[in-house]
Amino acid sequence: MGQNHRHSSLGKSEGHAHGAHCQHGIGGLVSKNSGKSSSTKNIAIALILNFGFAIVELVGGFWTHSTAIQADAIHDFGDSAVLLLALAMQWFARVKPTATYGFGFKRLSLVSALVMSMTLIASSLFLVKLAWSRFQQPADLHLNGMLFLAILGVSVNGFAAWKVGHGHTQNEKAISWHMIEDLLGWVAVLISSIVMRFVDVSWLDPMLAIVIAFIVIFGGVKSFWSSFKLFLQAAPFSVDSSALRADFLKVPGIAGIQDFQIWSLDGEHHVLNVHVLLQYGTTIEEWTNIKKSLADLCQGYGQIKLTVEPDFSQIGKPILLNHSMT
Repeated sequence: MGQNHRHSSLGKSEGHAHGAHCQHGIGGLVSKNSGKSSSTKNIAIALILNFGFAIVELVGGFWTHSTAIQADAIHDFGDSAVLLLALAMQWFARVKPTATYGFGFKRLSLVSALVMSMTLIASSLFLVKLAWSRFQQPADLHLNGMLFLAILGVSVNGFAAWKVGHGHTQNEKAISWHMIEDLLGWVAVLISSIVMRFVDVSWLDPMLAIVIAFIVIFGGVKSFWSSFKLFLQAAPFSVDSSALRADFLKVPGIAGIQDFQIWSLDGEHHVLNVHVLLQYGTTIEEWTNIKKSLADLCQGYGQIKLTVEPDFSQIGKPILLNHSMT
């Protein structure tokens, strides 16, 4: 009797009532501290470099009469404020879940990404306006100063872009776009300072500034739209949900899937709710193995918090025939 009890099938009401909350080594709601600490550190480094170099740019812009440098200095001061916000959001995102906030504060980094994307677009439009005015009224440029600042700018912003370029959250991706924008701006100044040594094209500096601004606006709009879709709980871009669903259906014992809802907290940490149909007669031990298999499958698709609810399919259920007595 004891053995039969251990291997008994799950009753339909029991199978429906007991959902499975599976994290099984996939990070759950709290990410690895080392990764989060590294992300926060990288953002802090980018903030310090950005603010420090903005002061150098402001002085150098007036010295060289370069519109691109002056505009980038103003832009970088704005960037510094946004980076400070992003750093605060990234830090609060590490706070563990509470009774009120069951998923913690990870979505704060998504809010930060939206703010940063809008700031990126606005600052680029300001750069277009400033560069256009200088395009109409070119000024004498200090080419040696431009060349020196350009080399310094490419080095500093290149290093900052490299430090934050490996992030996975939308917040880090938005910051990366900011750093790439600064890097491209200094590449433009570098090109201008070299070309204008040989050709009298004073309009090249503002023209390159306008071209790069539109490139960055495109990236800012793309970053904003990606963050906005995640904010509306769209399926995460980094997860092939169709392939994951197909892999779930291949697990022995699963007859079908009724609900499959996946969304992302911040672009890196995802939540998946699944309602599966089990083969009729599935035992408790078999259900335990199925849960483990589903959790193992999630590991190959990123950091996913899986909640799975079982129910029974009628497949395999004996058909009872009623015989009338004559």
